[in-house]
Parts: sequence; structure tokens; C-alpha cells
Amino acid sequence: MAESPRCVSRAPRLFIKEMIMRNFKSYADEQRVGPFHKSFSVVVVLNPNGSGKSNIIDAMLFMFGKRAKQVRYE
Repeated sequence: MAESPRCVSRAPRLFIKEMIMRNFKSYADEQRVGPFHKSFSVVVVLNPNGSGKSNIIDAMLFMFGKRAKQVRYE
């Protein structure tokens, strides 16, 4: 019998507690984002265009070895 698609991996989960960006894109010097809750799953920032919202996501992608162009659809 095939395994149920609801089976959950027993591998440890990765938790991002805080992000510290140093001179990353439009962020000069050191910028801290967080702390995040352990069940954090979305970044919502109500700031104007050009304020660096996308750079937060780009920083996460960079940590995981992806380039923003690989995952964005424009």
C-alpha cells in the first residue's frame, strides 16, 4: 500500500529567528529584521515602493542559494 500524502517528514525544521543584513542591496550598514515567531510564514510590510520590502525576501533567497531572478515572474 502506498504511503499517505499526509505523512510528515521527521527531519528537523529550520526556524529563522532573526535576519541581520550587512550592506545588502539598499540596506546600508547593519539592519535587523525580527525576531520572528516560530510559525512565521509571511512578511507583510506596509511601506511605500522602493523602501526595501523585496530585499528582505531576496536576502532569504540568497541564504538558501537562490537568485531572485530564478524565482520571480515579471
